[in-house]
Amino acid sequence: ARPAGWLTYTSRQFALYYPPNWTVDESQAAKGTLGFSANDNTGIFYVYLLGTVPNDYTIDTLRDKTLQNWRSICFNNSNCSTVVEPVRRSGTDKINGISYASIIADVQYKNGNTNRKRSEDGLIGRVWCSMEMIAAADQPILAALPIRVAVLVLHVGDDAGVGDAVD
Repeated sequence: ARPAGWLTYTSRQFALYYPPNWTVDESQAAKGTLGFSANDNTGIFYVYLLGTVPNDYTIDTLRDKTLQNWRSICFNNSNCSTVVEPVRRSGTDKINGISYASIIADVQYKNGNTNRKRSEDGLIGRVWCSMEMIAAADQPILAALPIRVAVLVLHVGDDAGVGDAVD
């Protein structure tokens, strides 16, 4: 059931609930990315439909690719110093019967700031669906609004294969 007061975002591929004080960014929707941000700047939430993956990919593979991507982004950002991975688990979160592998990591910057990232990566058929939340490490938003509670996938359309195949 939708949490009281929350709004519903619906696309051809999926639908989800989000808090009423969050803003939706559809500027990258054609590329399979939606952004949701808290109006008080305490967090950003992304939903990615990353395309069809090979048959041998598991949710663990997707989770590992997410971590590789975070490390690559940090390496290519002159302000980033490292990605520290404090928690890793697999297949323990379910949203509407779909298993997601989770990862939480801290991204440390040279100016002393730290962002905490949480990702839930799952397969809807063979389509990689990734949900990611980013907030300052000292913000309670990651504990108060975990992704598995914040997002309820209501349906996936027949044309859910958005984006290019993952190599």
